[in-house]
Amino acid sequence: IGLLRSASAHFKKIHLTLAKIEEGTPTESAVAALFLHFKRVDEFKRQLKMWNTAKAGRALELLTQAERDCKFSARPQQLICSRVFLQIAQAVKK
Repeated sequence: IGLLRSASAHFKKIHLTLAKIEEGTPTESAVAALFLHFKRVDEFKRQLKMWNTAKAGRALELLTQAERDCKFSARPQQLICSRVFLQIAQAVKK
């Protein structure tokens, strides 16, 4: 569940930053507002180019559902996590 929450936090940052950019905020300013470590800034910008707000929102929905499934489903947590990360990887390709 911790891994799912970490991924959710990351996608929240992506979603929020993309929303700011769509509102007209320059990319540099939107990313700077996150106070990321300087070594992560370029990678984060690269990830922003791969996503849009709809896809990032969908990834957040998938992660939330996976966390719920881990808590209340009889299925193995490792299987649920693996499946959701594969779904997210496929979503970015579309």
